[in-house]
Amino acid sequence: MNNVVDEVLDPSQTDNKIKYKLTHADGTEEIVQLDLYTPVITFGTEFDKLLFDSIQTDLNTRLLISNKSTQAEAEAGTNNTKYTTPLRVKQEIIKLAYPSYNMSIATGTVADNGTIPQTGGYAHYLYFVSINNIACTAIKGKAQSNVATSNFRPMCSVNQSTRKVTVGAYQDYSSSGGWTSWQSGTANYLELAWN
Repeated sequence: MNNVVDEVLDPSQTDNKIKYKLTHADGTEEIVQLDLYTPVITFGTEFDKLLFDSIQTDLNTRLLISNKSTQAEAEAGTNNTKYTTPLRVKQEIIKLAYPSYNMSIATGTVADNGTIPQTGGYAHYLYFVSINNIACTAIKGKAQSNVATSNFRPMCSVNQSTRKVTVGAYQDYSSSGGWTSWQSGTANYLELAWN
């Protein structure tokens, strides 16, 4: 038989206290008095009260300002006993997800078949290119002569290893099934370099 709360003895809750009778497993009875902030236990065991009091004490202790993580503790991400605020979470994400690399960003233009200059002193590089200009005078001439210009294939790419750029356009598609009449152009480039 478990320890069971048989009845609440003072339901009027006078003098900010509640009394109830507890019957122990051995049949003995005990009158227990609780402050109002303690939840009223009408059914259950004395263990319920002890568990609640323990949780409440633990929460009160953990939520003290002294138990709030510092910025350094949040950014380290190793403490497992202190709580964090929204600001500390943001600082931790910035520190751990976006490391502060030594970074360089360079831009410029490069001609077809040219090589993007590399900024020295970095371990990692990434290159991006886009078309700057292609002088398609032949296409312009065809358009002015009312000739179909659907056979036009612009290209712009960079080899990440050699930094060599291909930029221009094919202006015709031959009956034998290949692109012809290459017209070179210039490309915009962007170099990201970091350690």
